[in-house]
Amino acid sequence: MPEQDHADLDRVLDDFTRSANWLIKLSALDEAQARDEAGQVYDTVATIEALLKRHLTDEEELAVPIILHHRLRG
Repeated sequence: MPEQDHADLDRVLDDFTRSANWLIKLSALDEAQARDEAGQVYDTVATIEALLKRHLTDEEELAVPIILHHRLRG
């Protein structure tokens, strides 16, 4: 995973942590507002999913051929 991708993932995870914690607090304070904020948390989860899928695809394209090559060599 390139350095910029790691920075993007760090930023998204930080946003997710803050949003999710705020949502948890709101659920006890204002249920209606918590429902509104849940959409933001959902959007952040979708972004995390996309970043992880891209990362896993990159790993599959890079790591698997190397592992297979070395395993076949013995």
